[in-house]
Amino acid sequence: MKNSAPYCNWIQRLLPKMIVTTSALTLFACGGGSDSNTSIPTTPEESSPPASTFLISTTVGAGGSISPTSASVTEGETATFTLAMEEGYEIESISGCNGSLTNLTYTIGEASTDCEISVTFLLTPPDEETEEEGEDSGETNLEDNLDEQKTLVALIGFKNQENKITRQQAHDLIQNNPNSLNTFIKENSNNKAWLESDVLDWVELDKEADEYFSADNYDNEKYHDDAIAAISNLADLASYDRLILMGSRSERGNPGCYAYQTKRYVGPDNHYFGYFAVMGGGGLDDDVVGCLTPGRIAHEYGHTFGFGHIFETDCAIGDLPQSLIDRHFDNSCQNKGYWETYDTMSFDVNYPLYSTIWRSEAGWLEDDQVTVVSESGLYTLTQASLSSSGTKLLKIPIGQGLEGKQLYYYVEYRKKLGGFDEEEFIAKSQEYEVLVRHTDFNGGIENKDKITYGYETAEGIREAITPLDVGQDYVDTYRNLSFRVERLYEDQEMSVADIRVSLPALTILPSYVYRFSANDDQEQTVTLKNTSDDSWVVSSLTMKGRHPNAFAVSNENCIDQPIMPQGKCEINVSRVRDTASLGFLAISINDGDILHAAELMGESLLIETEFDPNAPLEWQDYTSQYAKDINWEDAVAYCHDLSFNSHDDWRLPLIEELRAAFQQSSTPLYNITTQLWSISEPAGNLYNAYYIDGSEAWYNGDKLQKYNALCVRSQ
Repeated sequence: MKNSAPYCNWIQRLLPKMIVTTSALTLFACGGGSDSNTSIPTTPEESSPPASTFLISTTVGAGGSISPTSASVTEGETATFTLAMEEGYEIESISGCNGSLTNLTYTIGEASTDCEISVTFLLTPPDEETEEEGEDSGETNLEDNLDEQKTLVALIGFKNQENKITRQQAHDLIQNNPNSLNTFIKENSNNKAWLESDVLDWVELDKEADEYFSADNYDNEKYHDDAIAAISNLADLASYDRLILMGSRSERGNPGCYAYQTKRYVGPDNHYFGYFAVMGGGGLDDDVVGCLTPGRIAHEYGHTFGFGHIFETDCAIGDLPQSLIDRHFDNSCQNKGYWETYDTMSFDVNYPLYSTIWRSEAGWLEDDQVTVVSESGLYTLTQASLSSSGTKLLKIPIGQGLEGKQLYYYVEYRKKLGGFDEEEFIAKSQEYEVLVRHTDFNGGIENKDKITYGYETAEGIREAITPLDVGQDYVDTYRNLSFRVERLYEDQEMSVADIRVSLPALTILPSYVYRFSANDDQEQTVTLKNTSDDSWVVSSLTMKGRHPNAFAVSNENCIDQPIMPQGKCEINVSRVRDTASLGFLAISINDGDILHAAELMGESLLIETEFDPNAPLEWQDYTSQYAKDINWEDAVAYCHDLSFNSHDDWRLPLIEELRAAFQQSSTPLYNITTQLWSISEPAGNLYNAYYIDGSEAWYNGDKLQKYNALCVRSQ
């Protein structure tokens, strides 16, 4: 089922006998790749300069892809790009680079400058006879976020449950008071969106809560089906854009609160197609942060606009930008995605406005209220807590990420104003925040290019969230980029912040994140482009990160060679390690005056033994000898190097072998009471590996955690 995982918030369920592998929905599906059409000279000659080359980049909306995702094209030449659509989509628009479309081939005009091709796809109405039951459309259209949001709230109870919320209370939470969801959406959207809601009074299901939700069973889909089948007889679901299943907490189990970021079919016969959320327990008089508090309702409703969580990360490992931090380095990096203030999509207790990033993504800001910084200089921001004219959001480009998506630093200025931001500022005893956030790569296929907060280092302590105060610099050392608040002032009753931005002298093309997949050529080209007005010299290239010996520079043609303005040089990076690897290439310019870096991610090249439930195995003696308290890589090496019982062909077992021998067997060889590593890794996740925990539970966990290793060999 495509794109069907819910965006859950505060309830994290780690049930026995299961692996937590739910992936988050994303707003866009962009193609990867780093195709290049021309050979770029290492050093342009002043007396007879080579022809200029220009970067052709792409942005692609949900529903399709473009290939290549970027290209370097010689001045005066053209290039072609091929489009592909997912099932049910058609091309809505394509533009940029003075190009033209013929069938599925887009041909750009003669290259004369760096430019971008922009593609959007449109979901066509599904054929009822061929649409798969329950399949998500993947649709998140901008126009869906504007104007009236026709919403049905259905109060759903379980058999023999005491219902603790009235229809009027539910209606007040959504529609009818200054603190309602409707008022919140109006203030966020500058009155570009509002709710028109109906509340369907209590519908009791035939089953008790624990028939859906218990220690041994968590069947959300069945709950959806039964609830929607029941209410489809009472309401015309086709007339609603958004559907919320709401209910007070049952002591015998409840679904929690979650939502989906794209339209989806719900119900046993696809009764409903649209945006969907569940507010299934807690709140009101039950507890402080339950599903039925205003902030939590706004949080989940925000997901239906396509908004994700905003992540913060605590890392105390030096002055690296988050894209270059191995977030689990020495177990010092912690993902705390629900505890960021100044955005109800994260910490919703005080119910602050959505971040200006999300409001921009939703189309709730005017085009002239978002400024993309194209050159160094002074930029003016007006406060974003109340509707007013002026720039509300700065976007500072920082290059492309793994998915070929243009990434940015975002800067916004929030104040103790309005009906919603004011409470958060009062709680923090602050008058204003100039906040830094950035889209950045967080590692792993499932995390792609999510929005995450920036940070500063003060007195050696890394702050997870740092506002910019007047005169304080925000410095991204490894992108040679900085900005600061020059001054704050009131201008014609508007509160204004002047932000001075210094853009980098170097750009890494086509991306600053490189992934070596198991199917790719294990060498990639990193192109350095001089985007300054002065020439510079590459002084050194150094591998760093968790696995610095996993990668190597294949050529050093850039070293000690002057790179003129707009000139480029190429570095070839090779993969030299078979196991999953994480590192980065640190680039020093002018003896360290300028630093830059490219993140390197290598998928495992090891061929995993195929699980055979009937294969005879010999196990190491768990009662007397096994490796204790070691990380995953040391566990792999321990078994590889083990000489035991006259054999030296030992290996770390598959997760299936561990489970079959010690958890699923009626006569297990040993009674396991510890955590044991397996060799098995989650697909696309370089950070984690599977392990068993005692005789029942099994999970995937960070490879830097210290568990135990019990080795096995095939007889």
